[in-house]
Amino acid sequence: MSFQEHIARALYAAWRLLSLDKSGLSFLEVSGKGVLRSFAALLFALPLYLLSLYLVTRSPGAGAITSSPLSLLLTGYALGWLVFAFFAFQISRLIGLEARYMRFITVYNWARVFVAILWLPAHALILLGLVSRPAGDILLVVTFGIVFAYRWYIAKAAFGTNAVYSALIVVMDMAFFFAIESAIINWHAPLQ
Repeated sequence: MSFQEHIARALYAAWRLLSLDKSGLSFLEVSGKGVLRSFAALLFALPLYLLSLYLVTRSPGAGAITSSPLSLLLTGYALGWLVFAFFAFQISRLIGLEARYMRFITVYNWARVFVAILWLPAHALILLGLVSRPAGDILLVVTFGIVFAYRWYIAKAAFGTNAVYSALIVVMDMAFFFAIESAIINWHAPLQ
């Protein structure tokens, strides 16, 4: 499979899963090469991440993230993907699902492009002042719920595991990203 075909098929698979159609998994390149290629999604999601980061730092109450260097935030962004992939593999081994790991991480990585898209409307509406502060908070909670449900469905469909394991995998991903970003912000704050 060519790299372009891998991208098209993986994005289509992630889109189908967003539509709650697990048959999209059949479009994936399930191999070591497919897993390595799936990390190219990091570059596809990067402009969306940067736009979202821009919107977040311009919104009221952005806090310490506004003073964190972009280079550190980008390092944390990439590190979050790699740390999660490593620990997801370890978890898959612990629960006896390592045979399905390649399918999971391939689609999960490409799904991050859609996750980044899902966050943009909330961040844009808040920045533009088109929603009140309470409505913006509700919008963020609803978006978080949608993103969590999407990632949960991917874990459940790709690993074929129960609801609890799927939820724990998603919580682990979100916790890693939050911990890395918080560490970067807190590490940089004393340097100022």
